[in-house]
Order: sequence, then C-alpha cells, then structure tokens
Amino acid sequence: MSKKTLVYKTREVAEMTGKSVAAITNEIRKGNMKATKVGKEYLIPQIELDRFLGIETTPQAMDRELYIKDLENKIRVYEFKIKSLKNAIESVENVLRY
Repeated sequence: MSKKTLVYKTREVAEMTGKSVAAITNEIRKGNMKATKVGKEYLIPQIELDRFLGIETTPQAMDRELYIKDLENKIRVYEFKIKSLKNAIESVENVLRY
C-alpha cells in the first residue's frame, strides 16, 4: 500500500493561512516555502506547510503534545479539588463561629 502525500495549491494555502496568493507565491520564490511547479500552479506538500507554519509533526512532537494535554487535565482536576477543599474549610469555619 502506497503512502499518499497530501498537497495543496497556492490558493488553498493562501485561504488556510489568511494570506494572499501573491504573498504565498512570493514566499515560494524567496525559498521560504518549498513547492513544486506544475504548469502555472505551485503544489505545496502538507509537511512543508506544517514546517512553514512552525507545526511539528514528528512522533516525538506528538508525544510531547499528548503529555502536555495530560498534564493540563491533571492541573484542572487538582484546581477543582483545591477549590472544593477551600469551600469545605470555609463551611467548617462558619459552623465553628456559631
């Protein structure tokens, strides 16, 4: 089974990035973005678009992102527990005052 490479036309990349077609073409001509010219159109591979946008797609980067998301979820759980504990302490203090 062959692995297909996803490619985008200049117009599609312009729409995705919010830049003009001329700006994308200029980035290609300056060598900041790699593309293949087919007829009058440039084709930009997904991996090159990711590189240009600063998106890492290596397995290590994906593992790191998953780890970060896991830590963020743990932080949310601990924040909830701390808030609940503070509320419980406040309730006990209110009971002890009366």
